[in-house]
Amino acid sequence: MFGVKIEQNEKALVLEVPGLAEKRPSLLRGDRVFIRPQENTTVVFESVIKELNDSHVQLSNLDHLFYENYYSGDALYDVRFLMSRVPLERMHEAVNSVFRSKQDCRIFPAPTAKKMYLKPITEF
Repeated sequence: MFGVKIEQNEKALVLEVPGLAEKRPSLLRGDRVFIRPQENTTVVFESVIKELNDSHVQLSNLDHLFYENYYSGDALYDVRFLMSRVPLERMHEAVNSVFRSKQDCRIFPAPTAKKMYLKPITEF
C-alpha cells in the first residue's frame, strides 16, 4: 500500500487496510509489517500485527526511532505485509502427524469398489 496514514490511539498505532473485512489481503496476528516513510525512502521500520479489526490492524514492536523522528499524524507511509510462516508450518505438521500415526485412512479413505446405481430424475 502506498501513501497511507497511520493513526495513533491510546494503545498502539492503527493502520486502515481496505478490503480486510473481505480477507483481501488475508492477514493474521503475528504477520510482519514493513513501514517506509515517503519523505525518507532509505529507512524501513518493521512491526508486527498485534490485533485485527474489521478494517484496521494494530501494530506493535515498532522501534522508538520511528516515533521520535518519523511519526506524524499527517505523514504518509508506504506499507508492505509479510505473512507469518507459523500457521502454514502447523498445517504441515498436522498432516505429517496423521501419516506418522498411520491414521491417514481415516482422513483420506480409499474409494469403495461397490458401484451404486442412481435412477435419473424425471419429475420434480
